[in-house]
Amino acid sequence: MNNNANRSVSEIMDNLQKMPISTWLFMVISASYFFVEYDLFDLSYVLPAIISTFKISSTLASLALTSTFIGGVIGELSGGYLSDNFGRKFMLIIGLVTYSISTILSALSVNILMLIITRFFVGWGTYVDFNSVITYLAEMSPKHSRGKIISYSSSIGIALGALVVTVVSYLLAPIPNIGWRLVFILGGIVGITFAVLRKDLPESPRWLEKKGKLDKAKLTLEKLHINIQEPLIPLIPSNYNNSHKSSPLANLKILVDKSHLKYFLIFLISWIMFYSAFDGEGITVPTILTEHGYTLASTLRFFVVSGSVAFVFYVISALTAEKTQRKYLATLAALLTGIFMALLGTLYNAILIYVSLASLSSLGAFIFPYTYLLTVEHFPTEVRATAFAFTDGIAHLLLAFMPIIILTVSAKYGFFNTMLILAVMMIVGGILLLFTKATTGKSLDETSK
Repeated sequence: MNNNANRSVSEIMDNLQKMPISTWLFMVISASYFFVEYDLFDLSYVLPAIISTFKISSTLASLALTSTFIGGVIGELSGGYLSDNFGRKFMLIIGLVTYSISTILSALSVNILMLIITRFFVGWGTYVDFNSVITYLAEMSPKHSRGKIISYSSSIGIALGALVVTVVSYLLAPIPNIGWRLVFILGGIVGITFAVLRKDLPESPRWLEKKGKLDKAKLTLEKLHINIQEPLIPLIPSNYNNSHKSSPLANLKILVDKSHLKYFLIFLISWIMFYSAFDGEGITVPTILTEHGYTLASTLRFFVVSGSVAFVFYVISALTAEKTQRKYLATLAALLTGIFMALLGTLYNAILIYVSLASLSSLGAFIFPYTYLLTVEHFPTEVRATAFAFTDGIAHLLLAFMPIIILTVSAKYGFFNTMLILAVMMIVGGILLLFTKATTGKSLDETSK
């Protein structure tokens, strides 16, 4: 029990001794990262099997990947607005339900057109959910452990998602005609299960406070066993709140205000670099390796090994999240990623491929969880989800076209030259993070000023 007299909701949440939800609900929320990874790589891993089933070219098949990412972009942009206006919990459920149903429908595709359409909605649901979970966890965390909480959440979810989808694809994808469908169906069933479990989530008290719903915020705090002995103090409205009308355009105006524009642009460019290079490499390498003579089974074996190694580093990432300034580790990891991308581009032998892929997967443990957290820490509560939606979402829009771009450039100029370009992009994105704020150990009110 905590005694909190005459304090704002944000101050109470910042000074809690621990996160006020159960470990079980924390795991239910963290599943969002699992589904992001499952969605990102399930189609990538089974694409060669889909090409065989529908007897189409790799370029045509890659349109299903493009459709998924376009849906994801629209999902993030619309989901950020909806989350900021209708609540974090509501969108956490809606996003996952949409993902689950659409994934099962995609498994029933009778041609590539149906697959492209259903994958659009898979992307929409996945990234509505993804946008909401990062914002929700940041707002539910005490300031002294926010980094550790979000790092554990993203690390466990990403590591398990990447490993599970790789193993499942390795076991099922080679089954002629139905293997890739089973991979999708399994993801949809698990998604529906977690969507049902989320009905017990409490709404974010910070969001309720920002919406002026102090009575509901107090009731939520009491349900979380946080004792409130005196009336809550409303936050002093900022200049934004005095004139802010709830609309996408109004939210965007806040983000391009001079006090936020610098960081908005930094994170926008960094995310473009990271997603286009890191995820662009991840989703196209399976197809490229098969085109270079590796079987689907041997290609997926590379990723099973790299995913297993990366799991350890995701745990290390969570353990170090509060022990140093996160932006420095993220930058260092991005620089090293550039080096290993260049090595992977040589395709020198199987051992080097194993080492390169394992290193890339492991370094991602420090790039993505830390940059997710840095992004939401830099913007105020009223537009936090929208800020993440625009920076991360626009980056995903460009990622939507990376499969076609990478496969085309690789075919014309060679895989090594393609990987060199991606390596430079990773390095640029990492260097930009050096110009963000040092946020470790600070409250969200401090970091978002």
